[in-house]
Amino acid sequence: MVALQDIKPTFGSSGESLEHLMANGIQEWGEPVCKVLEYGQVLLRQARNCDTSPLVSVLIEGPSQSGKTALAAKIALDSQFPFIRVCPVIGFTEKGKCHTIKQGRKLMVIATTSQRKVLGQLQMLDAFSTVITASNLTSPDHMITALQQMDSFNSAHLAEIMKEIKCEERVNIGIKKLIALVGLAKQYEDSQVVKEFMALLRKGSHIRMFLLTFCLSARLLMYIVIYL
Repeated sequence: MVALQDIKPTFGSSGESLEHLMANGIQEWGEPVCKVLEYGQVLLRQARNCDTSPLVSVLIEGPSQSGKTALAAKIALDSQFPFIRVCPVIGFTEKGKCHTIKQGRKLMVIATTSQRKVLGQLQMLDAFSTVITASNLTSPDHMITALQQMDSFNSAHLAEIMKEIKCEERVNIGIKKLIALVGLAKQYEDSQVVKEFMALLRKGSHIRMFLLTFCLSARLLMYIVIYL
């Protein structure tokens, strides 16, 4: 009992933190994101109902800015588990507390990373029950659906942007990046919004961020811990 009392301040419900991670909502722009959410529901049912698996751990991996953290937060909120905790990375102290929680409780850990290759080199992938991939938007239809769900442009701007996007030969952009570009484009004069958005999109959709292994921060992994 003393151990659990020690855990509560660290692992107490943090619904507000999860809502913050989903500040822009979830855009179900295509089958890839729907599959992540659907599989998340399967894992939640396993964590809730399977007595032989008291610990379920899942890694959501994918490109930077592909919306992994928001998807993890959505799955955690949908769990309706009474205790939720967001951890930038689990250190030795938190590992010990997780071990304590496991005794007689059902626990699910959702982790996200954009560095799957590095985790593989560190032999950390085997620590997870399963790995799910979050994808970038890779087709004009994906992007059009996302923009429609955002409802950020007026109908005239959206129609013009949709026409432009359908002519694009290559699309590859994370949903988080797309949201940022939409917000930036809307700061221009009304007559310039479409032109500037397409310019930002053509420039920004091919930007990649590379991190040297020795420069990786604690955000190599981000955890959401939920338990009954």
